[in-house]
Amino acid sequence: MPKELTRLYPEDIARLDPTPMPGWDGVEQRLLARDPDNGSVTARVDVRAGAAVETASSEGWRETFVLAGALLLDGRSFAAGAYLCRPPGEGEQAVAAEEGAVVLQLREVNGALDKPAVALTAEEVDALPWTQKPDGTPGQAFEKILTRGPSGSFARVLRLDGVTPGVALHTYDEDCLVLAGACRVGDETHVAGTYTFNPAGTPHGPFAFIEPLRCVEFANHPPEATTAADSET
Repeated sequence: MPKELTRLYPEDIARLDPTPMPGWDGVEQRLLARDPDNGSVTARVDVRAGAAVETASSEGWRETFVLAGALLLDGRSFAAGAYLCRPPGEGEQAVAAEEGAVVLQLREVNGALDKPAVALTAEEVDALPWTQKPDGTPGQAFEKILTRGPSGSFARVLRLDGVTPGVALHTYDEDCLVLAGACRVGDETHVAGTYTFNPAGTPHGPFAFIEPLRCVEFANHPPEATTAADSET
């Protein structure tokens, strides 16, 4: 079965047992969501200073967003706010800097994905333009697209303020982590550090923003996805 609808608040994630990543000394992970059929996972990964973590693999896609500290790769530093997307291919390792690193990582076994490979430092992400989110409230919803494939799968940083009317419904699976700010969804309050996995076709919202909110999203069309348009109604 695919990953199920998941919502974890910061205190929930803190209570998850960290487990060593087999074959990677000094690397622990907390599993946030998992597909028991194909082994795809989303995890918070803690990397000790000087330890290496896999950022590309022949086994499937790797998406990595740096939350704290920094990773060193090919002479470049990927600090908090950096993003890497790697399709299946040759293995690649990044080494944590002296302060270590904490990352959100998606390890996806999905042959239908088609995102281009990118490696964006935090400075390069900062330099990307904010553009109006096409289906968002004018002047209140902006996005930075980090990568996008022909199928419509993408990764982005969102900046949201005000109220988004109606309910969002997408044809893609969505991993979302709140980076800053807070919003209410029904009776729940999502603060920085809240993680949500919304499977394709799962309604969610409306959202009322307590503080301007910023989040990172990995949006991936499942192999059986239809071509129906994503919407907020």
